[in-house]
Amino acid sequence: RGAGFGLAAGVCVVLLGREGKMFFLLEMERIVTLPPQHFGSGMRETLHKQLVREVEGTCSGKHGYIVSVTKITDSGKGRVQVGTGKATFHMKYQC
Repeated sequence: RGAGFGLAAGVCVVLLGREGKMFFLLEMERIVTLPPQHFGSGMRETLHKQLVREVEGTCSGKHGYIVSVTKITDSGKGRVQVGTGKATFHMKYQC
């Protein structure tokens, strides 16, 4: 898996909106990178905001548009990259 590549674990629910349009609630995964200046208090909140900025409003050829991140199920522990000091987090979320 490369950084920034979302993978679907499976379709959870099919929802019909007010106008009868179909929405799928998916479990997705993504690698999110955080620079060291964001480490410390508030890091998880910053990490969650970064995930939302990266995925909401994007389009996947396989799954269509990601309208909204509805829940972050796992933020991972994070791994520091040698040489850059940045940390990568394997995040799992619903959208």
